[in-house]
Amino acid sequence: MKKKFFAILVAGAVFFSMLPMVAFGDTGNGSEPPNGTPQTEMGTPNSTDPDNLIDSEEPDGEEDVYADSGDMSKTSAKIKAGEKMQLSVINENPAGSFIDVYWETTNKKVATVDQDGKVTALKAGKCTIKATFPNGKVITCKVTVVPHLKYTKVTLWKQSSQTNKLLGATSKVKWKTSSKKIATVSSKGKIKGKKAGKCKVTAVHKGKKYVCTVYVRNPKLRSKKTTIHNTAYYQQRVTGGSGKIKWTTSNKKVATVNSKGKITARKAGKCTITAVRNGVKMHCKVTVPSKYQGTKVPDFGAKFGKLRYDTEHWGEDPDVHIYYKKVSKDQVKKYLAAVKKAGLKKQKMSDGRTCYQHANGDGITYSLKKGKLHINLYNIHDFENSGADEE
Repeated sequence: MKKKFFAILVAGAVFFSMLPMVAFGDTGNGSEPPNGTPQTEMGTPNSTDPDNLIDSEEPDGEEDVYADSGDMSKTSAKIKAGEKMQLSVINENPAGSFIDVYWETTNKKVATVDQDGKVTALKAGKCTIKATFPNGKVITCKVTVVPHLKYTKVTLWKQSSQTNKLLGATSKVKWKTSSKKIATVSSKGKIKGKKAGKCKVTAVHKGKKYVCTVYVRNPKLRSKKTTIHNTAYYQQRVTGGSGKIKWTTSNKKVATVNSKGKITARKAGKCTITAVRNGVKMHCKVTVPSKYQGTKVPDFGAKFGKLRYDTEHWGEDPDVHIYYKKVSKDQVKKYLAAVKKAGLKKQKMSDGRTCYQHANGDGITYSLKKGKLHINLYNIHDFENSGADEE
């Protein structure tokens, strides 16, 4: 009996001695528990704070301080419909406090406000913009929105139109004009030019008048007269108006004009070019001289037997562009010597180019690129005498 009891005690001791190794999966080779978990004695907690009594996070910093009062930047305001206005809160609290208010309007149809305090006027009327602090305190701004014309001044060409509006109107608007011969206006505010002149277009809303000044002008030509040398051309243009332009010439033998207003000289003489747009007739007197009128500049073609391959005329004053092919630098040098002999002196123009200028203002500029010579005979006064030495 004693032997049996002793055997039971030995078996129990062996069993309990094996428990720590079984708990940590020890295979009996002395290795560390998995995942690097430190081995502890039986019954000893593995955490230094089993009840989570220690807060591992760092304590928060100081909390933000928000203002609980202040003043509105404006207590009342009058603004036009469609316009915007910025409101703000003036902080009267100690340094370090923040403004945090809730913005709202008492009438969204009259004016709205966003959470930055920006007010947008919509229709004529009155409303109150409120700013509420976290503690419930409210400050206000009384806003009055008034209607106004989109345009108080309109300039129109004959037969052109422009629609005006009374912004912020809350009822029907009545439109009228002071002169139907100069400009008409529809019930929706569309103004149409009829005749050159000045008139007033008025919008009436709830008994109050809003006036727009209207100017009507006729289309006009780029120039009323021009000189074009034979075989050269001049590009005429119409400013203002709308619709198709009809071009005609009084003498096709002297000068012709195409559908785009390009006038081409044909023969020495005078004629009139007419353009018609929106019922308005515009005239340009054209002169085609028998030869260049101005300083007698040597003819490069006659001197060297070179034929010109293109000629253009730009502007109202004599301004001729002549082009030659297969020209050498030596020929240009001899030509410039003849130009100086004719009384033209070397000058510097305001744009930096070199020119040869006569005392009467006439002169020439030139350029030579890849054997192509471009000579410009002009009559302008934009040069500055640099005192450059003659070649």
